[in-house]
Amino acid sequence: MRCSTEDRPLLAAELCLEGSPADLLDQIRNLFTELGILEQTLFVEYHGNRYRVSCSDDSFVVYRINNHRGTRHHLPGWPVCLVDEHSVFEEHTVPAIARDRCACRADIQKWLEIVELCTRGGLAIDQ
Repeated sequence: MRCSTEDRPLLAAELCLEGSPADLLDQIRNLFTELGILEQTLFVEYHGNRYRVSCSDDSFVVYRINNHRGTRHHLPGWPVCLVDEHSVFEEHTVPAIARDRCACRADIQKWLEIVELCTRGGLAIDQ
């Protein structure tokens, strides 16, 4: 589902990110399908940190890859955004986590814009 009914490619900025988690996941899957990256793993850098981004039939996940510095040096990484048919998790929305200086401030919309920019803009992405 798109906010716009024009016959042109989906744009991340135009997605209606409201409704049930299943509706949201369906819109994200449609965007990843259109971009030709459904079921692929992308590695992107955002604000000096590396993230693994993927979307499958089951979920959309953004996973921060730990640089082994700071308070979470013992972890290989952690999910900062997750959407499946039953739930939506964004790290910055959890008060206890959001106060952590390592917390990611990007929301789902921002991640989709980053993915779209990287894939449509031809920026280098490790796949």
